Amino acid sequence: MKNIAQWLRQPGGVYNPAGSRVKRRADEQQWRVRALYCVIENLALSALIYAVWFALSPRQEHFLTMNLHPLLIMVAMSALRYGNYLGLVSATFASIVFLYANYVLGRDLVLFFTSWEHYKFLLMFFLTAVVLGTVRDYGDQRVAELETQLSDVQDERNALLEAQQKANIINRELKRQIIGTEDSILSLYNLSLALESLRPETLYSEVASVLARFLRAQAVSIYTVEANGEFLRLKVDLGHDTLPPKSLRASEHQYLTTVLKEQKAYRVSIESAPSDPLFSAPILRDDKVIAVIN
Repeated sequence: MKNIAQWLRQPGGVYNPAGSRVKRRADEQQWRVRALYCVIENLALSALIYAVWFALSPRQEHFLTMNLHPLLIMVAMSALRYGNYLGLVSATFASIVFLYANYVLGRDLVLFFTSWEHYKFLLMFFLTAVVLGTVRDYGDQRVAELETQLSDVQDERNALLEAQQKANIINRELKRQIIGTEDSILSLYNLSLALESLRPETLYSEVASVLARFLRAQAVSIYTVEANGEFLRLKVDLGHDTLPPKSLRASEHQYLTTVLKEQKAYRVSIESAPSDPLFSAPILRDDKVIAVIN
């Protein structure tokens, strides 16, 4: 289950077989390198120990009864450095050297394995490799688990930072779009009063004001449509630098065809005339256009 969770934590939240194979190959290559170093070191140390404490020693028999044996120190160092399995490899090298020293001294190897005083050294070599190697492996496992936890915490932290950034963006956007609460309520209240008054001039003025506030339009104008539908008269003008035309002939403005006849909103396009508004929409009553908002 832990492996599946680690796979799901990879980019995209899905298992990536190619990435897993690459990691496996890298781990195997690293283990081969460590094993090679371990073998070379143990060969060199075994040869050095044999030469110094046995071959060149005037008391070669003392090599078989040393209390703190140099081969035991070699095994302990290898186990603590390389772990359990390679520690056992070091214990094997130490056992071969110890048995070869017994052979050189003319000891009977059959009797060697029947006497505790002799084979206890082999047990010490392998027991030291297992105990200290297990300690090293447990330490490596704990380090790997802590690194995984640290990576998870960093991923969660990055996710929280990203969520905070999105929240800040949304907050700024809402602040930018929302007009002050008091001003908004007042605008809606004035519009409701205009609707109750049933005075067209007041109603058009309030509609233009609300549109200017909420749509952030720089200029708003409202034209009423004459009964014949041919002419439009200016009723409300807000924000224009120059006064817009007081009267418009519908046949002279292409965008009015869309607004008056099709009763659809118009948006400026590449084909629009320079005098056309950015946006135009009809005001309907009883399915008939009574005014146009630009």
